[in-house]
Amino acid sequence: MYLSNNFATNHLTVIFLSLIFLGGCGGGGGSSSPSPEVTAVNAPSSQPTSTQPTSTSQNWNIDAAFDYGMADGMFTQQITVIENGQVLRSAYRDIGAEEIIALEDASQTILIPAFQGVRENSQVTSWSVGKSILSIIAGIAQDQGFLNIDDKASEYITEWANDDRNEITIRHLLNMRSGLQLPPENSEEGGGITNFYDQQQLCLDRNLTGEINEIFEYNNCNSQVIGEIIKRATAQNFKAYADVNLFGPLGINAEWWTDVRNNYITYCCVDMTQEEFGRFGMMLLNKGEGIVSEEYINEIFTPDFYNLHFWFFDDTVQAIGFDGQFIVIDFNNDLVILRNSLYYPLHSGDYILCIGGNFICGNSSTGPVTLPEALLGVRSEFSMSEFLRILKTP
Repeated sequence: MYLSNNFATNHLTVIFLSLIFLGGCGGGGGSSSPSPEVTAVNAPSSQPTSTQPTSTSQNWNIDAAFDYGMADGMFTQQITVIENGQVLRSAYRDIGAEEIIALEDASQTILIPAFQGVRENSQVTSWSVGKSILSIIAGIAQDQGFLNIDDKASEYITEWANDDRNEITIRHLLNMRSGLQLPPENSEEGGGITNFYDQQQLCLDRNLTGEINEIFEYNNCNSQVIGEIIKRATAQNFKAYADVNLFGPLGINAEWWTDVRNNYITYCCVDMTQEEFGRFGMMLLNKGEGIVSEEYINEIFTPDFYNLHFWFFDDTVQAIGFDGQFIVIDFNNDLVILRNSLYYPLHSGDYILCIGGNFICGNSSTGPVTLPEALLGVRSEFSMSEFLRILKTP
């Protein structure tokens, strides 16, 4: 896969070498979007475009919050705030002048046009927000009687039936308390997984290195195994099951990345528009909307710092992805807040994650092209905690 016919292929390996170190992808098929309009490299970046609020039941400091979140240097593509089911504001933007300089300083000038001309209906990516989506799919499978999250994983992953992994439950996997070893060759949070061509088998081969249900350890393989459990429990293609039971009812066309062996990467990497991510967020706020049971939603939202693939910060429930992808649910104030970083969708259609330029990938590598950390190796200064603090400060 290539960024575009205009981008030299010898830049691809450089672009995605930084993705090899991606561990947590978070704390990392469907909607076709048109290719971004390419403008001149030296053209000024566009100003954020906003849907202004018509009314609000709270005195939110929304102007200041958006001034913070959309500032040049934050690498934000789009932020949306929804209250009582109504969009208070949705703003999107192109790459800014400071952000262009960051790409130039990293010798990635050739990529600048990829982040220009991005508009509201362009896809964004999830990174590990996909873990929270996976949790809901597991909840649906439980509602339909295919599994129970307190089942032993070995009921479905029979490869684990005759060893000490036999006591791991699906809940242990969802709560990152499985005791499974992190993937090899990388000690980063989540483990090194993105540069393996068969990520499913890699994760099924993990052994125990700790006590089950004793220690929280964020491990991408936990989520990857859950995807395989859903596939085996339902006897259906994972993405087809998600399309019929989650995305279809919400009116979402989602792309979900696979590895080279055609395993869906269920620890991350779902592409859709931010408006579609908002539909998912509203479903959570509305306690399932009949798509997943309210019982499962309530079980997710039992406060802890991490529960069933969701995070709990600032009196909100959050789905969080690498490079600053957020779905924030604030039940106290009936708010859904979405934030995504600058992203270049490679094309429409299927996506295959292949990183590292190994013999499988050939001379090209592909992965979700987000700014800043995936490409530049530096973190954005954007903080959701700070955005929320500003928003709620009179």
